[in-house]
Amino acid sequence: MSENSGFIIGGVAIAAIAFAGFMIFNKTKKLKKSHMMNHIDKDILTMKEVIEYFRDTHVLNQLQQNKNYIAVVMREQTQDGKIGIILTLFDAQNEKILDTFNAKYYCVKELDSDLKDSFGNKDMIVLE
Repeated sequence: MSENSGFIIGGVAIAAIAFAGFMIFNKTKKLKKSHMMNHIDKDILTMKEVIEYFRDTHVLNQLQQNKNYIAVVMREQTQDGKIGIILTLFDAQNEKILDTFNAKYYCVKELDSDLKDSFGNKDMIVLE
């Protein structure tokens, strides 16, 4: 195996992750439009609140019972200049957002510094 093989394999893995992110984003937008998510308007969202959502007993049980489930946090700019944050689970094996009753969509004016730093210049966080 040549030295470049690692770069090819790494490139494929990065492409797969980017594609999965694109799929999650598109499926999450459809879910949001279907009004399955709890919609919450507030001034600021904190990383602590995001972590608490995924530590909820129901959400945590789903993550622990199926290793294909991924905890995802998506960010989007809303038409009115606010920030849309989606908290949900994604089934990586079947490439679909779970039809969970407790997915949340926050529409906020700002993110706290911890959450903002976690996103960096990306629009998705995958929590482990």
